[in-house]
Amino acid sequence: PMSIHRPQVGEDLGARMANAIDVAFTEGAQTVIVVGSDIPGISTRIIRNAFNQLENNSKTDLVIGPAEDGGYYAIGLSIRVHNKIGKLFEGIEWGTERVFQQQMTAAEKLGITQTMVLTKLNDVDTEVDLPHVEKHLNITKSDILQPYWSIVIPILNESKSLESSIRHLVKNADSPERLEIIIVDGRSNDNPTEIIERLK
Repeated sequence: PMSIHRPQVGEDLGARMANAIDVAFTEGAQTVIVVGSDIPGISTRIIRNAFNQLENNSKTDLVIGPAEDGGYYAIGLSIRVHNKIGKLFEGIEWGTERVFQQQMTAAEKLGITQTMVLTKLNDVDTEVDLPHVEKHLNITKSDILQPYWSIVIPILNESKSLESSIRHLVKNADSPERLEIIIVDGRSNDNPTEIIERLK
């Protein structure tokens, strides 16, 4: 599928979402779903279900995925409510536990009463939310807080200094076990493979 990247426009989260959805509808989309980027439990099944409801149920003009903290992680809309987008996200106290309920109330006031609520999920705002990442992505807290480093070394007939360079990097790394060194050889004829194999 094609990926298009655009800058966000708007003073707050609501304005940025409204602008993004409006652009998508203006360019021909019939359904639009906005999804948060910090939702480890999100799945293709949830996204597919949201699209199916909007596309195949003429009575569903809005779908929303509530978050455990009172906000929401996804909102989807049908082209049928395009003219209401400008007002839909106004008056929401973003970043509070009232966001989901306020969004539902705003939709109802605009006459968007046919809504579908998706599975409730957790988002990741602080370190206390990291267990949700561990659960859904099968990685540990230490993996998240202590990232791996990849260092790429391009070489061409530099075997004389290659070994000392690699040893220096490993010696000075805070966590050598999290260091990955990638050697990119430009067809050297001084046999760097022998050095690399010896240091593995």
